[in-house]
Amino acid sequence: RAQNHSHKGRGNMNTNTNKRKSLLATMVGLMAAGGLSTAAAQVEESARAQNVLDEIVITATRRETSLQDTAGSIAAIGSEAIDRRNLSGMKDYLRSVPSVSFIDRGAGQNAIIIRGVASDPENEADPSGSGVTTGVYFGEVPLAGFGFRGGNADLQLVDLERIEVLRGPQGTLFGSGSLGGAVRNIPKAPSFDGVEGDLKFDMSQMDEEGGNNFNAEAVINIPIIDEVLAIRAVAYKSEESGFVSNTAGSDADYIATAASFGAENFAVNKSEVGQSDRTGGRFSVLWRPMEALSVTGQLIYQEIEQSGLLVVDSRTEKYSRNSYQFGNAFKNTEGTFGGRKPFGSGESLNREGLIDELMIGNLIVEYDFGWGQLLSSSSWVEEESASALDFGSVLGNGIPLAALETQKVDAFIQEVRLASDTDGKFSYVVGVYYEDVDRDIVNNFHWFGDPDTNIFDNFYGTDTTLINTVFAPFGLEQKSVFGEFTYRLTEITELTVGGRWFDYERSLVINAEGALANILSSKEAVSEKNHNLKVNLSVRPVEDQLVYLQWAEGFRLGNSQLPISEDLCDVNNDGLLDGTGVSIEGDYDSDFVETFEIGGKLSLLDGRLSVNAAVYESTWDGLPVRVSSPGTTCLETRIDTAGEARIRGLELETAYQLTPSLRLDFSGSYTDSELTKDALSLGGNKGDRLPAAPEYNLSVAIEYEFRIANYDSYIRGDYSFVGGYYNNFKEEGLEAGDYGLINISSGLFLDNGINIGLYINNLTGEDDFTWTGNLGSTSGFSYRLRPRTAGLTVGYQF
Repeated sequence: RAQNHSHKGRGNMNTNTNKRKSLLATMVGLMAAGGLSTAAAQVEESARAQNVLDEIVITATRRETSLQDTAGSIAAIGSEAIDRRNLSGMKDYLRSVPSVSFIDRGAGQNAIIIRGVASDPENEADPSGSGVTTGVYFGEVPLAGFGFRGGNADLQLVDLERIEVLRGPQGTLFGSGSLGGAVRNIPKAPSFDGVEGDLKFDMSQMDEEGGNNFNAEAVINIPIIDEVLAIRAVAYKSEESGFVSNTAGSDADYIATAASFGAENFAVNKSEVGQSDRTGGRFSVLWRPMEALSVTGQLIYQEIEQSGLLVVDSRTEKYSRNSYQFGNAFKNTEGTFGGRKPFGSGESLNREGLIDELMIGNLIVEYDFGWGQLLSSSSWVEEESASALDFGSVLGNGIPLAALETQKVDAFIQEVRLASDTDGKFSYVVGVYYEDVDRDIVNNFHWFGDPDTNIFDNFYGTDTTLINTVFAPFGLEQKSVFGEFTYRLTEITELTVGGRWFDYERSLVINAEGALANILSSKEAVSEKNHNLKVNLSVRPVEDQLVYLQWAEGFRLGNSQLPISEDLCDVNNDGLLDGTGVSIEGDYDSDFVETFEIGGKLSLLDGRLSVNAAVYESTWDGLPVRVSSPGTTCLETRIDTAGEARIRGLELETAYQLTPSLRLDFSGSYTDSELTKDALSLGGNKGDRLPAAPEYNLSVAIEYEFRIANYDSYIRGDYSFVGGYYNNFKEEGLEAGDYGLINISSGLFLDNGINIGLYINNLTGEDDFTWTGNLGSTSGFSYRLRPRTAGLTVGYQF
């Protein structure tokens, strides 16, 4: 079992602990023997031998393996690189990983796209939609779909052992939602090695419309009983400035529109919109009552409060937007979780923004039989969220219509795996998986202008300022059995076959009332039994070289669709959503991606250079997209799964330890995606490119270690380029992406455990779009890169 080691002083440098111990032992032994001249020569030789890349151990195959010995396209970032690059969230690193696209729409509302597998990333994560296409994990806990509106729960990255990005379908071992791949954030576990801790303070300043940022982190590890009981605790608090300016109070046209609805008092200016405060921590206990048995318990808590949305209007100044501050529109609203008002106890809800509370419990029991290891992981996830939105700004017409959405998720996930020893010719990983997820959503729309100007009065025979209230409980129960079996055909060849059988049922009950309530009460349920397969053949022709061929599937569970009003959405009674070719009825089954991949991993120049590459072709069947009627009377949407797509690409990652002090990393990818048949209901024709994924991305990093006044130091530069992409198949409207980011960082390690760092993110102040929204496309509802941010970090390790 791999042990966790803290980084102290020089421990933060590339040379690892075992190598230092070996070198020290060589010096002491030779000096004691009196061979000083010989010792000096051998020490020099040992030092030269250390000019190699550190080995990274991963668990992507559900057992510990070296990254370079694992037959698959995987990127890994170790704890040292996490610290030096000042990574605090997935937004900080995913854009620099080949074949990965990250859409940041604020706390808990992100979308991760791997190998171009996405069709509607703005809406896919919605619980009534098809779901995410990338699996996200924190240790053994799946987080995909547990964020606000079904996005990914957005935990701050503190005290991580490593990050793993698995590219390509991962349906066999990681289940539903991993069509494009999976992202695994692996926390450090409690250690018996001794008392250790880490304190870190980060202060920074953001350009443009931004302000000051602050972050504090604390980590402590304490062995309670030697080799039997240890605890590890993490706590953090961060305040991140918003960088959007609300200019509604300075726009004469906007004020005039507001006055026509009696809402001019709500058209006011506000700076640093989108500020977020994050508080959280986790507590872990490791108990090893006997050598073969270990039990790890973990509790995680995090709260996010974001004041305003990080949305800009693409038609105005770079970091500005007009939206209402809608006063006490929700003062007496129902549906806030636990009777609690968003944005703080007792505070009136008077602006856009969101609040999110996440609680996770995880219990892992491991037993080593000698011939194999048994692992049981039990997870409990509870998340409560609320979001307020000026919906008139989304529509782009200044209507004083505010939306409040609250959500509560309760989930239980159980997985049991048995992994055999790998020493023999035959090895395996087998397991069972179970999840039970309940999600309750309440959505309220309120008119907060002059009641006499309410355009929804009597629209559906109702006279009310509460335009609509929808209560929608979602349920999911899934059972799976999975396994991967490996047979060593020859000394250099291994064959792995795997599969997953799954059985699920999804249910939805909806109750709606108000002026726009088309559905009073209905229930739909969908169930399905299906399977997912994988085959991998790897060959090691010589030592330090690996070539593999793989065919693998990934899947995403189907869903139910609620009936919609035929009077409003199928006026001609042809069974189709008016203006589209999509049926107004029917559930939809799981969609599948199958990928054929050829890859290689080379270690060259005596371990100083690694070159990893892969080429692949994916076929996506049953591609689901949300379709809306172009008319003005039907406000409902449908999911259509008539699409088929083909995706081809290549990935390259290299790392070169030029000298013991200088390292260079380069990576890049090319992704070519297109529809393979007409999908007119999706707005696409054969040959149209899939949205949201750039054709090219690349990253270059250079890091140099040196000494200042006998103190270990480093300086690092990271450049990443993200190609352009659109939010639709026709590639119409504004293009997002097509930007290059430069981040630089440096650090100084003092002998007393204190370290000091400086960094600048987005050095050149790039202001390109990261996403131009489908929602409210006529309103310029878009997202931009975070402005240039310069900061100072001070840490203490003991």
